[in-house]
Amino acid sequence: MTNTTPSRLRLLSSPEPSSARPGFIDALEAFGRRLAAEGRSENTISAYLRDLSYLSDAILRRHPGIVPEEVTSPMIDEALTSPEVTISAGGGVRSPASMHRLKAAVRSFFTWAERNGIVRENPAGSLTLRRLPRTPPKFLAEAEKRRLFKELRGRASSLAIRDRVIIEVFLGTGIRLQELVDLDIEDVDLDAKHLRVLAKGSVPQVKFLKSTLRSLLRSYLVERRRRGDGECRALFLSNRGERLCERQVARRLEYWLKAAGIDKKLGPHALRHTFATHLYSRAPAHLRHPPLQPDRGHPGGPAGPWAPGPVDHPGLHPPRGRRAGGRPRAPLIRRRPWKPSGPPGPLSRSRLRTGTGNDRGKRQSAYSRVPEHIRRQ
Repeated sequence: MTNTTPSRLRLLSSPEPSSARPGFIDALEAFGRRLAAEGRSENTISAYLRDLSYLSDAILRRHPGIVPEEVTSPMIDEALTSPEVTISAGGGVRSPASMHRLKAAVRSFFTWAERNGIVRENPAGSLTLRRLPRTPPKFLAEAEKRRLFKELRGRASSLAIRDRVIIEVFLGTGIRLQELVDLDIEDVDLDAKHLRVLAKGSVPQVKFLKSTLRSLLRSYLVERRRRGDGECRALFLSNRGERLCERQVARRLEYWLKAAGIDKKLGPHALRHTFATHLYSRAPAHLRHPPLQPDRGHPGGPAGPWAPGPVDHPGLHPPRGRRAGGRPRAPLIRRRPWKPSGPPGPLSRSRLRTGTGNDRGKRQSAYSRVPEHIRRQ
């Protein structure tokens, strides 16, 4: 009789040698495919797999030939405190935020491995993650933003015009760096006054454009379409006619900050913080609480003490009127009591006594309000 028991059940009843079990390389590849199927961004997947490779290298160096099923909690603790994990590739100590992300990746990986039968027990189940303190982000002040714009407007080269449009789009819409480099010419709809971007999780979003930014984009698009560059439909191109990458945008921003005399180390994401901070400071008081986040691409909820939730909406205006945070109230209309201008003559009295329907009732009611001593005259 042929044995038809599935191989997985046979594995549970009588374990096979460790060489037949999936190793770290195969398990990490399968985990990466799972993250991609869940819609995680490429940056998130690469960061998770890179952190997990540091952990696996540290474990394999101390326990050669080990597979994920044989990993225990003490092994993970030993790897997390080893120099292979705590020291970055540049030789410096990893920041608390980097270690927090690495621990989160470890917990997520072994939770997935337990659900898929790769490990029998989750060795990272007891790994705790503490909440990191929120530090206020860096951003440009209003005076620094004006200096940057002044420096950009004083240059007339095609490269400077492109960089000015990039920075204006950052500060006018608050989009992320990846969303900006992914923009195509067709994503700009000047008639509808918005940009179409693909946010985190491949969620399509619309960012409204103010009039000055629309005028700048209109003139830039004329020059961009004239340039052509074949099948590349990217909105922002490099000198080689290719789509700009994130590192190139960061370098150009660093160059213009230095040219404007701004002594701050700011990345492109700091322009997103600048947009949010300035928009929040100009919003009316009744719109600042409760916090609003959706138009910046975040779910609703507080974003920390530095930015309680600025939104990107054309209907927001600075506070106007006497009251802080809103328009002045409309004046109350008070009705003055009726006062007769003089004694009614025979003609007026006859009009009050005549009429039909509601009109007659109103006239009689008005006549009844005339003082008695006047009616007798």
